[in-house]
Amino acid sequence: MKLIKKLGTRLSVNGYLQSWGMFKCVCGEEVGRRLREGKQAKSCGCKTKEIQAEFSRKRVWTKEQRQKISIANKGKIRTEEQRKNISESKKGEKHPNFGKLRSEDTKQKIREGNLGKIIPEETKQKISKTRIEKGLSKGKSNPMYGISLSGEKSPHWQGGISFEPYSPEFNKKFKNFIKNRDFHICQTPNCTNTENLHVHHIDYNKKNNNPENAITLCASCHTKTNGKNNRQYWINYYKEIVSAYL
Repeated sequence: MKLIKKLGTRLSVNGYLQSWGMFKCVCGEEVGRRLREGKQAKSCGCKTKEIQAEFSRKRVWTKEQRQKISIANKGKIRTEEQRKNISESKKGEKHPNFGKLRSEDTKQKIREGNLGKIIPEETKQKISKTRIEKGLSKGKSNPMYGISLSGEKSPHWQGGISFEPYSPEFNKKFKNFIKNRDFHICQTPNCTNTENLHVHHIDYNKKNNNPENAITLCASCHTKTNGKNNRQYWINYYKEIVSAYL
């Protein structure tokens, strides 16, 4: 705030002499403050919320500080007004993890944290309302209801090559050979799944049963290789893995 004039000294409640002054705020209001406080203050209080929000946006919290805040806020129930104020202050601010892919360890922690949780009926209704507003609702209220994206209507349609039969060489004996070679473990890096294993044709050619063109993948990793737009990426990706140990 801007100092307009000094008002001299006044006796405080504790018996100390303090220097006072008249200050002009950015909102145009003239207020009396102790000199030191008035010079340090940015407003008379009219901009307090905005200043605090700006400070919070620029401040970088350490992991330890975040944990302390989390523990302090645990179990607290915020009023609707408090939630609205927090929401307004966070508008336009991106979460520090925005756009980052979650690690498998993080996903597992989230699963364990949500295990056994009972969602209140009020929360379910709020989720349902949000999904409807964003066009993600289920049933007839969903804009995609009744629209088929399978077959030729699918953006991943490849002319029906997925319906082509496998060659006779792609039999149980060949599959067991590939799985034994790969130690019955999904060969995608950082995936150690040993259940529901598939044998994937790296170049997507079902008739090319060269061992160098086959790799063991779990059902989840195998599903990720579907789609016409990223096939070349997965071809190069798994070719490099197989060539490393052949």
